[in-house]
Amino acid sequence: MPWIVCLGAAPPGAAPRFTLATYNVERYPAEAAADDSRKSEESKARVREMIAACQADVLALQEVCGTNALLELRRDLKAGGCDYPHWELITGYDTNTQVAVLSKFPITAGSNTRRWRQTPPGPPRRSRMQ
Repeated sequence: MPWIVCLGAAPPGAAPRFTLATYNVERYPAEAAADDSRKSEESKARVREMIAACQADVLALQEVCGTNALLELRRDLKAGGCDYPHWELITGYDTNTQVAVLSKFPITAGSNTRRWRQTPPGPPRRSRMQ
């Protein structure tokens, strides 16, 4: 079951703050994958509804299936009145799903550095992300 976490709300009279949310969109693809795991339009609409309801200023997304999927999501959110003009897609070991950041504020710096630890036997595992 998908869930979304929203953090941050300024008390009345306090200095302005921003709202940060994180959401696992559970393999949000723009086109059908080899295993035909494409999300239904109804499922995509529920993802957009959850994101819009949170009204986050900065949103971290997990399991986005590529740039096309992220651009599709941004386009559909904007059409619904939820615009995130700034974005970053971060790739890692899993080339099928990525992490993305959507923001209402400019993203002025970033790092796509990954550190991997080889644990025999098996594929490399993520040990730390900076």
